[in-house]
Amino acid sequence: MAFVRINKGASRHRNASHAALTMSARLAEGNQSRSIGIYPTRQLLEDVGFDLSEGKNTIFNLDVLEGIGDDVGFWMLVPDPKGYAITLSKPKAHTCSCSISISKLKHYVLNECPVPPTEVEYSIDAKEHSILVQLPDWLRFNPLSVSEEVVKQAKETPYERLQLNRVERRRIGKAVSKAL
Repeated sequence: MAFVRINKGASRHRNASHAALTMSARLAEGNQSRSIGIYPTRQLLEDVGFDLSEGKNTIFNLDVLEGIGDDVGFWMLVPDPKGYAITLSKPKAHTCSCSISISKLKHYVLNECPVPPTEVEYSIDAKEHSILVQLPDWLRFNPLSVSEEVVKQAKETPYERLQLNRVERRRIGKAVSKAL
């Protein structure tokens, strides 16, 4: 006979030391709107490159980039000082949490709600400190949110680093300093 361990509590990764990413959807309660919960484990954040040693910050800001075009069904979580806060509730906690309001999403809608926490597939780009998340079935792309022209333009636009010479950099620096 084969047996499967039943974990006590709502979170499957309460005492987890392995990297995992869990997502859930919640209904509106009181002052909180419908939202999506993202729960990376401590090990996942360490694998991405965040410093989680004792006495360090327990809040990390990540921006959520919604996939369109060829990237439909994926989100990219990247570091951004103005992004969503992912917090560790205690210094030695194993799981972090983040909440994103459904109204903030531009290109994705919920198929069902509420959804209990479920593990999702992801990949890590440690060099860029980012996480590519494959979205679950209960969160789907809304094709009406993007026109076909925008998708074609995104595919055709080459992404190159802006090359400026010294004179152009100084001109831009002066304009910025005057504006401030």
